[in-house]
Amino acid sequence: MDTYFTLGRQLTTACPELTGTDGASLVMAASAFVAKLFLLTRPSAALRELYDREPEIARVFPRSGPRCSA
Repeated sequence: MDTYFTLGRQLTTACPELTGTDGASLVMAASAFVAKLFLLTRPSAALRELYDREPEIARVFPRSGPRCSA
């Protein structure tokens, strides 16, 4: 939790209209979004099988293709 507030305070340097709490909230929201996106783009074997059988379901989710190694 301290990391969110540390990063939030650092964001206020670039965007002074934000408070430290606003910055922390932004970092938390971005982290939640990225966490969900990470899981959606790396489906389990069972979900990949479902997507292969039901392409209309697969179209709703982001593609899970090659990724950078960084």
